[in-house]
Amino acid sequence: MKSLLVVAFSIRLLFPIICWVFNQHSPDCYYEPDSERYIQLANNLFEKFRFETNSIPEIVRTPGYPLFMALALFFGSFPWNILVLQGSISMFTVYLVYLVALEISKDKRSSRIAAWLYTFEPLSIIFSSKLLSETLFAFFLILGLYFLVRDFDKNRIILYLLGLLFLNLSSYVRPVAYYFPILTIICFFLFEVLHKKKAIKKVLFKSLLGLVLSVIVLGLWHLRNFNAVEYEGFSAVRERNFYFYRAAAIQSKLQKVPLSQVQREMGYHDWNQYF
Repeated sequence: MKSLLVVAFSIRLLFPIICWVFNQHSPDCYYEPDSERYIQLANNLFEKFRFETNSIPEIVRTPGYPLFMALALFFGSFPWNILVLQGSISMFTVYLVYLVALEISKDKRSSRIAAWLYTFEPLSIIFSSKLLSETLFAFFLILGLYFLVRDFDKNRIILYLLGLLFLNLSSYVRPVAYYFPILTIICFFLFEVLHKKKAIKKVLFKSLLGLVLSVIVLGLWHLRNFNAVEYEGFSAVRERNFYFYRAAAIQSKLQKVPLSQVQREMGYHDWNQYF
C-alpha cells in the first residue's frame, strides 16, 4: 500500500511541475476563472480575519476552500504550498478509497484495484493541480462516506455522526453537498428499519441526533449570512446562476445577442457596478 501512495503523490506532484515547464514557467496553468475569487477571499482571511470581497461580506462562496488556502499561506511560497497540500490530500483520498472498498468488499485485492484506479483517475490528478475546491471537496466527501460505511458493520453512533459531520463540512467547500446529510439520514433510517429490522425508537433517536448535528453545523453559516447581509440562505450561488445564466439566456434570445454580451452588461464580470 505504501508504494501505491508514493505513486499517487508523485503523479500529483509531477503533473503541476510538467504544466509549469510546458507553460514557460508561468503559474497561469494553475488558475481557472474561479481561482482569483478564492485567492482574494483567502488573503482577506489571512490578513484581516474577514470573509469578504472588496470589503463586502461574501455570500456566494462558502468558506471551506478559502480557509484551507489561508492556512496554506503559513507554509512555503504561493502557489506551491497549496498544490503540495492538495497533492497530499488527494493521496490520502486514494487511501480512503481503499478503506471504503475494503469495508464494502472485505477483499484486499479488489480494494487495491479500486485504489489504483483512483490513483490514475484523470480528473483527480488535474484538479489537484488547480487552485480550485474539487480536491478538498472529494476528500471530505469520501472521508464522510468511510465513517458511514464503517457504521454499517460496527453499528456505533459515533461513526454515524462523524460521517454526517464530514458530509456537512463538505457543504462548506462546495454547497452542492448541502442536501447530502438529510438524504443520508433518510436512507440510513429506511435501511435500518426495513432491512436490519431494528427497533424504530432506537433508529429514530439516532436519526434525530444526526439531524440536530446537521442543523447546527449548517445553521451556523445561515446565521452568519443573515447577520452580515440579512440573507437567509447558505449560499447565493443558486441566485447568481439563476440571474447570470437563466435570466441572461432569456434576454440573449429576446435581444438576439450573444449570451456573453448580456452577461457582461448584467455585471457578471464586474460586480462592483452594483455597489
